[in-house]
Amino acid sequence: MTGTPFNKYCIDCKKKKTSHFLVWLGTYVCKNCAEEHSQLGNSTMSTCYVKDVYGEHWDDYQLKSIQIGGNRKIFEGIFKKYELTDLEFSKKYKHPAVKWYIQKHKFLMDGGNEDEFYILPPGVNRDEKIENLKKRYDLEVK
Repeated sequence: MTGTPFNKYCIDCKKKKTSHFLVWLGTYVCKNCAEEHSQLGNSTMSTCYVKDVYGEHWDDYQLKSIQIGGNRKIFEGIFKKYELTDLEFSKKYKHPAVKWYIQKHKFLMDGGNEDEFYILPPGVNRDEKIENLKKRYDLEVK
């Protein structure tokens, strides 16, 4: 999986080759950023679970995180869309869109289907937020 272009380099610093995997997020990072994640922790999940890509045994649950995750998915769907790529590390991972992504990733890891995840992502702008509220409450969207 680290051979694919998006997974080859760290999702955070974008400079170093990946050596670790964030199970709770489904992304590849370098050793330095993995340490930063471990120190930061995560308010959405009980632990910030970081694995060495090459030196550890992986169980089925952790492998599922690789299967459904990957750097491209969060980069294009969250970091790029919500303009988080250059945001300070701690602020980036506390952003509502990232918290939503973590919830969705965990839901899928626990066996849920994409179609069954009913929590809408936060809107990028005012109009999208209003549209999401209308969808949430089954109001007619014009």
